[in-house]
Amino acid sequence: MDYKAAKRFQLVPGLIGSNGQFDIGIGNYGLMIEDYVWWMDNERDILNWMVDNLPHGIEHQQGMMVYLPTENDRILFLLRWGG
Repeated sequence: MDYKAAKRFQLVPGLIGSNGQFDIGIGNYGLMIEDYVWWMDNERDILNWMVDNLPHGIEHQQGMMVYLPTENDRILFLLRWGG
């Protein structure tokens, strides 16, 4: 199946928890997974990349969200996986 989405992720600016602070502990820079078919097709490679490049490995993915600790990490993630 040759499936390519125009948009794989949506930037989520200004993540704030219910207490007025972001307390997930794995990053303040969020991406929402929009193309979940693509994600599932590439999940093993993406999770391996997270283990090799992010401080909390696969814990950076929480459901349909990917949380990244710095803007640079988000840029590197998007450069590698954004399409």
